[in-house]
Amino acid sequence: MSTSTRTVLRVNSRVSILKPLVTPESLITENVDVDGPSVILICGWMDAKFGTLLKYSQAYDKLFPHATHIILEQNMGGFWMPRSMREKELAPVADLLVHSGIDWANPSTSRGLIVHTFSNGGCFRLVQLIGLIRKLHPSPQRLEGPLPPTAMIFDSCPGRASLILVHRAMAASISNPILKALFTLFFVPAYGVRWVINALLRRPDPIEAVRREFARADVLPWTTACTPRVFVYSPRDAMVMPEDVEAHAASLVEKGLTAKLEKFATSAHVAHARVEPERYWGIVRDAWEAAKNTAA
Repeated sequence: MSTSTRTVLRVNSRVSILKPLVTPESLITENVDVDGPSVILICGWMDAKFGTLLKYSQAYDKLFPHATHIILEQNMGGFWMPRSMREKELAPVADLLVHSGIDWANPSTSRGLIVHTFSNGGCFRLVQLIGLIRKLHPSPQRLEGPLPPTAMIFDSCPGRASLILVHRAMAASISNPILKALFTLFFVPAYGVRWVINALLRRPDPIEAVRREFARADVLPWTTACTPRVFVYSPRDAMVMPEDVEAHAASLVEKGLTAKLEKFATSAHVAHARVEPERYWGIVRDAWEAAKNTAA
């Protein structure tokens, strides 16, 4: 599979890599800016269609045409999947990062990374990958030399845990009312059982665990407290409340982390780029410029 500017490899049903057809060397000869990231990691929202996520990849082409894109999809089946199966599914991503220029053993060789995460579903996917990376590369002393510039974009996330909001998000892709009703009959008791188990074992709710994970300066091997973290959100979002995003960003600032809020007035859940594309992609570009300045 290919697009006009990229070759697309479906590594498995939820992991894809998109390689540019152009090379940094050819771009230099054409006087095109190559001062962009090595990799753009896109963590899609729950049940997002690959074709929809591909539009974000195509938009990134206009900003950073030489970057490799890795797209991680998430669906309800993957959400309930055992950890061992999730790790097996995500295992190729660690190698893809290294082969695409994000090498934690030699960070100075990388042009950097943009992590673009959508909704709570994308947050879950990113945290799964983070856990796998730490498992494969546990040593905190693995990085030597300057860290590659890294920017983190959070679109419509992270939210808070509530039965109504989680159900609304997970059922959003089900258009058939009968199937949606059947899903509700399954979801409500399953959510209750998970809540009881978490309470008995004193484990945090999965969404709260995500928020705690993102509060770490070293959430990824290449991030620090100064890493730009940008939260794009809206009061018109019916699945992630704006006050939950604002509270999370405020908690990061209290911990000494860099966090910036970008509030869109009228766009719905994960619809900000479609409603105000110029502003949205300007925010992404500014975040990358801030990442480069931080790493310099």
